[in-house]
Amino acid sequence: MGRRGSFVARRVGFFALLLCASLPSLAAAAGLSASRSHQIYDYRPKLDYRVDGYRPKSVRPELLPGYQNYAISLDDPEGHPVNRQGVALFRYHGRWVYHPLVIARYGISLLHGYRITRDPAYLERAETNAEFLLRQSVVRDGARYFPYRFVYPLFGNTSDLMRPPWYSALTEGSVLALFVRLRAATSDSRWRAAADATFATFLKRRALKQPWTVFVQRWEHRPYLWFEEYPKKPPTQALNGHIYALFGVYEYALATRSAAALNVFDGGSTTVRHEVERFRARGGGISYYSLRVHAQYASYHCIHVGMLKVLGQMTRDSWFSREARRFAADAPAVSKGC
Repeated sequence: MGRRGSFVARRVGFFALLLCASLPSLAAAAGLSASRSHQIYDYRPKLDYRVDGYRPKSVRPELLPGYQNYAISLDDPEGHPVNRQGVALFRYHGRWVYHPLVIARYGISLLHGYRITRDPAYLERAETNAEFLLRQSVVRDGARYFPYRFVYPLFGNTSDLMRPPWYSALTEGSVLALFVRLRAATSDSRWRAAADATFATFLKRRALKQPWTVFVQRWEHRPYLWFEEYPKKPPTQALNGHIYALFGVYEYALATRSAAALNVFDGGSTTVRHEVERFRARGGGISYYSLRVHAQYASYHCIHVGMLKVLGQMTRDSWFSREARRFAADAPAVSKGC
């Protein structure tokens, strides 16, 4: 991660946060620092994983994950259950649990509420949820991970369990986006530090007895950087999890322009470019959710199509847009609304 530069200590309007992907200088004005130089044991572009030279390009704000043009209610126990402090809850097997991804997405939704209404209660609750995530996090060599503390059966298989504490690159990317947007909304340096530490998880090598969410796999004799939604052995290599994580890196890379973030965005995009064909079902049909388990879900097929379209705009590589059309043509019946 690169050295922290000086920053302009001034508040940036919340609309700037929504445009941070289109106008990265706004995030820089808010003081979101570039990452510190990563250490030798972190993953390195070209040496450890393939990069094709992709650089993040600005996109319309409504293409970013979690975009809303309406404000959710702050008092909606059915639609958005929270605890007494306002932290999002998730109902799981008959009990309430803290789900890091749900909390991060709730925080992003609250920031949209603040943008639309200018009611500080939305911003305060967004910060409350972000602060909760920080308190619950664990740190490995300066990298901040957000643990799941409940058992989760992969693909409904009770013999294939994620056991607590477990972690997810998808969640790391979503929390990263929340911190980036909070920094732009508040100019508070703690969200800069939180974003830096969260991004650091995308640099850390796979470890046996420590948290990890990123790994390198060889495919056709070339190494590729993967963001793992369900880190275990063997990894699941879920396509939506990898790309959602990549979208979080995208926001951080645009906001900081740090060399490390640009390289991780490049590596993650390069992986999709060269491995996404592996998710297409032979002879056509709904795409695979993951490479380890070839589960096929109509809803996720649509998500794959949409993600490829957005990635085409983020990279300005029309190949991704053409691939989205190929995915859609594989299952036209379920792709009509994609």
